[in-house]
Amino acid sequence: MALLVCRDLAVGYDGKSVLEGISFKVEKGDYLFITGANGTGKSTLCRIITGLYRATGTVSLNNELLKRKRRTQESFFVQQDSDYQLYAPTVLDEFFLGKKKTAERKETSLSLLREMGLSDFMDRHPASLSGGQKQRLLLALAAASERRFLVFDEPTSGLDGFNMRMAIKLLKRLAERGCCILLITHDMELIAEAADNVLYLEKGKVRYHRNIQR
Repeated sequence: MALLVCRDLAVGYDGKSVLEGISFKVEKGDYLFITGANGTGKSTLCRIITGLYRATGTVSLNNELLKRKRRTQESFFVQQDSDYQLYAPTVLDEFFLGKKKTAERKETSLSLLREMGLSDFMDRHPASLSGGQKQRLLLALAAASERRFLVFDEPTSGLDGFNMRMAIKLLKRLAERGCCILLITHDMELIAEAADNVLYLEKGKVRYHRNIQR
């Protein structure tokens, strides 16, 4: 069963086409790797899917056609520059920004920090973490967000092989739980090791979309 269905997505600026006729499906339990050269529209596509940009075409999740506002409300977008997405005084406090501090949420947060190898840093200021640690924290925050669209722009930058596999394990679990996972990446090692669904963009169009059997 298709989790995500995008049909005929297109957008242009100043009379110039940026994306044209983008259509694809993602099955439940899979996550989509979006790749291609710089400037081909990868980030633009993700911003359309999550409702941040206007475009023509449709986006459906679990057979439900979602308008822009709804998609934005249900999205968590992890960008490359993690410094602009971490605001709380401690790592643990990041999980409670804008949310009620319940015992259940605290336990979920601590469990995710353990899973990402960050439990020893929960009382540290996020700015004191390394680049790779910040990436892992954002992965944990995305998992705790309970949003249905999770988008990661180069999520393994700064991660070594061990931590990359740990991150992919978490992402796979989220996909199997029913989240729609989109990953923008140039990391061929990551694609070779973990991808089961790859969308390659070239000059604003889909050059190929392949399911990889493992």
